[in-house]
Amino acid sequence: MIAEVIPRLRGIRKLEILDYLVPTQGQIEPGMTVEIPFRSQTILGVVVKLKTSSESKRLKSILRVVNEEASLSPLQIELVYHLSKRTGAPLSTCLLTVVQAGGVGQNKKESQVVTGPLAEAGKTTIARQRLPMLKKTVARIQSKKEPVVLRYDQTQELAAIASLLSTQAKQSLILVPHEEALLWWKEHLHHLHPVIYSSRNKITEQRDIFQAVRSGQAKVIIGTRGAIFLPPDHWEAILVVDEEHTSYHQDQNPRFQTVELAAWLAQGLHIPCVLSSQSPRVASAYQFAYIDISQPPSAMVNLINLQDWWTSGQSGLLTDSLLAWVKEHLPAVLVYNRKGEFRWLRCLDCQQVSPLGTAECPHCHSLRLKPSGMGNQKVEQLLKQLLPDLTINRWDADSTTPLPSGDVLLTTSFGLPRIPWKEYRGIGVISVDHQLAIPDFRTNERTLSFLTSLIRTNLPVAMQTSSPSHPVITTAISQDYASFYEMELALRKKLHYPPFGIVVAYINTNTRAAVVRKFPAESSLPLPPEGSVLDILE
Repeated sequence: MIAEVIPRLRGIRKLEILDYLVPTQGQIEPGMTVEIPFRSQTILGVVVKLKTSSESKRLKSILRVVNEEASLSPLQIELVYHLSKRTGAPLSTCLLTVVQAGGVGQNKKESQVVTGPLAEAGKTTIARQRLPMLKKTVARIQSKKEPVVLRYDQTQELAAIASLLSTQAKQSLILVPHEEALLWWKEHLHHLHPVIYSSRNKITEQRDIFQAVRSGQAKVIIGTRGAIFLPPDHWEAILVVDEEHTSYHQDQNPRFQTVELAAWLAQGLHIPCVLSSQSPRVASAYQFAYIDISQPPSAMVNLINLQDWWTSGQSGLLTDSLLAWVKEHLPAVLVYNRKGEFRWLRCLDCQQVSPLGTAECPHCHSLRLKPSGMGNQKVEQLLKQLLPDLTINRWDADSTTPLPSGDVLLTTSFGLPRIPWKEYRGIGVISVDHQLAIPDFRTNERTLSFLTSLIRTNLPVAMQTSSPSHPVITTAISQDYASFYEMELALRKKLHYPPFGIVVAYINTNTRAAVVRKFPAESSLPLPPEGSVLDILE
């Protein structure tokens, strides 16, 4: 008997599958981790297939089985092949990703103090009149046995749906976008005794969770994106929280989309898969069944037109209207979701903004374009000058302290899921324009998701923009997602963007410049050239 083995060595592409003789003593099955001779060394590998013949004439023998209990299931082996085919990464790299259950490429930095709406422990409170609707929604999800996009507005209602799904399932997986959300979900589903899986688990803890999931002892698994590689043998439901979040995209090889893998596994297992979001991705809403349980927001939104400010001869982004609004809503949060010096250009004639690198204003064809914008530290300095009587604190990814207290909190998207909104009276957005000016086909839906997350806090919101009639801004205020979806879908269809096409990026890095220069000539290959990485953007 001959075994096909994938070596557990990162980056091997030419020798992805090796044939080895199965020893007469002991039993070898697909999925087992074995010790094999490889060149002049001994390494580990995973058996993926057994067969009776091989094209190789001189075969070495498997030395021993390393751990029978830690073997991969047939679906996990199939997932390795799917991951390699989808991302173009070597099978060995994909195997390591699955075997290590998400430990590869995760952020190892110490987390901030867990605070905010996604970390406040407490009971799930649902309006009694909403319970029948939630039960019907769960029934609809279970009847489809396929991925479903669920648009929601209250996280408590989503937790209730997760509880109903998990109660009726033998085992369920709940994926959250970041580790700060783990505590919130653990507390709200404590009656189901969930196990928590994250990249910060110790190796021994990961092994215990692996065995508990594989044996079926764990009824509910709550984890970040790496949990998608746990044994799926007993799964009967998958819930992805905030499926539009960029953290579900692995930024190291293999560059996979967790949402795509969740949908693929659910279809293979014929189980319900809920892709939840307050503002779903257009591609997800197009590909899968769509259910909307959201309600109209109660937040008051105040639009401040930057064109009026600039036309009056003023400059900068901190308008008198915004500063006055902040004083009326103390303590307040100011959001400035960017870094760096310049990110967009402002036309001095029509006051519209365009992406950096634009030679001519697309609105009035003027050549009088001026770089605009400033970094977070500069904004903090100006706020302290303009509001000397108030305590101004900046809290972003560069901060090393826990959430500070004061009159005004200046933050970015980093801080939004960590902020306890109940302690604040208002949210101010310094500028929406720089996000809308980013040259990316996902800019509109990402900006809408960002604004929706603020409006759904139900706090008063003040937004500054030079384009108050922009469809993204009007949609964020009205929360008319259906109209935005139709508009965005028509535009993508015209330009062959996802879901009507696939956008990929070939990324090539090498210490030799000649190799990098040669890369564009080879980029038409179905798989990325040797030494490069394929990144499927959507």
